[in-house]
Amino acid sequence: MIDISLTPEQKIALEARHKKARDGRERDRIKAVLLRSEGWSIANIAQALRKSEASITRHIGDYAKRLKLNPAIGCSLVRYHILTHPSNSGLRSKDVESDLLSVWVK
Repeated sequence: MIDISLTPEQKIALEARHKKARDGRERDRIKAVLLRSEGWSIANIAQALRKSEASITRHIGDYAKRLKLNPAIGCSLVRYHILTHPSNSGLRSKDVESDLLSVWVK
């Protein structure tokens, strides 16, 4: 089972993203990550969000492995940011992702 550990700043950022997100699927993914970081079980999250346990496990796994929250993007948040911001073109997404994952996920 994947445990998610978020700093207070990361939690605030996810909550802000949740408020701005227009896609219900993205909001559900964010809620799943936030609830898991608060110690909720997969079964309880699935019941609260009216999703299957398999879906919740997949969403949390996607976030833990690739920081993926948006189902439409198909890539990690870091990779998406690098691709959409030309000033970041010198960054290597895999290096940034591994650095973030070492801090964000236990």
